[in-house]
Amino acid sequence: TLAASLSLLLSLASQMLQLAYIDELTQLPQRRALLNHLSRLGRRSAVTMLDVDHFKKFNDTYGHDVGDQVLKLLGSLLGSERGLSAYRYGGEEFTLVFRHNNKDTLAEKLEQVRAKVAEYPLVIRQQTRPQDSKQGKQQRGNTPGSKTVHVTISLGCAIRAPGETTEQLLKRADEALYSAKKAGRNKVAFAR
Repeated sequence: TLAASLSLLLSLASQMLQLAYIDELTQLPQRRALLNHLSRLGRRSAVTMLDVDHFKKFNDTYGHDVGDQVLKLLGSLLGSERGLSAYRYGGEEFTLVFRHNNKDTLAEKLEQVRAKVAEYPLVIRQQTRPQDSKQGKQQRGNTPGSKTVHVTISLGCAIRAPGETTEQLLKRADEALYSAKKAGRNKVAFAR
C-alpha cells in the first residue's frame, strides 16, 4: 500500500510539474520554464520574441478553434527547429532562445523560421471532418469547400549586452518585435 501511495504521489507531482512548465495547447515549455532557462543563460546569447500577425483576425474570421489550430501549428514548427529553444510566452507570443550571439547566423536562422511559417499551407479544419485518423489522412487537402490560409509572424531579436538583466533583454526583444510589425509585419528586426 505504501509503494502504491508513493507511486501515486510521484505521478501527481510529475503531472503538476508538467502543467506548470508545459503549455497544454502547443506542447512547448511556457513562460516559467523560459525564465528559468534565461536565468542560467550565458553572456553570449540572444532572445527573439515573435507573434502571429493579425491573430485576432483568425479568431474573428474563423473562430477560436482555428486560432488554436494556428497556435498548435506554431508549436509544432518551432518545437522541431534545431539550434534554438522555443517557448510559448503567452497568447500568440512565442520566445526563441539561442546559446550564441552571432548576428549573421541568427539572421539566417530567423529568416528560415519566418519563411517556414509563411510558406506552410494551413488547411482550416471542417466541422464534418472524419473522426478516424486514417480517413482523415486520406481526405487531407481534398475536402470540398476546405480553405487554406497562410500564417505570417513578426520576429524581434535582441543579442545579450554585457551586464544586461533578463528583463532588459526581453524588453529589447519585444521592442524589436514591434519594430518588425511597424515595418510591415512578416519581418525580422534586430534590437539596437
